[in-house]
Amino acid sequence: MSGDPTSSRRRSRDVLVARYVARRVRDLRLARLMTQEELASGLGVKRESMSRYEGGERAISIALLLDIAAALGHPVAAFLPLSAATPPEGQIAEIADALRARPDLIPSVQDLLAVLGDESAERND
Repeated sequence: MSGDPTSSRRRSRDVLVARYVARRVRDLRLARLMTQEELASGLGVKRESMSRYEGGERAISIALLLDIAAALGHPVAAFLPLSAATPPEGQIAEIADALRARPDLIPSVQDLLAVLGDESAERND
């Protein structure tokens, strides 16, 4: 349904989130005084691809975001908009359990949930 306003809002939000993540990758890379070429090399991608990721021309997959976070030494949540990175207190485990019950989820989504759950546990320690 191309006229579905919910679908249109979701696509618009997806674009905004993708741009935010791309900017955070760039900002956190620069804060580490790392070049695009250095980060790209560490990730096994071309510098041109890294430029496209940071420019928002190419979407960053969850799996690549996990690798970027590790390479830059930041938690995955540091790349996400605040509302996406901080679910209401106590709901991370509930959300993770509900999503784990769905075997059709791609493994990278489950990996992201595990990382977010671990980061939440560390913050609460």
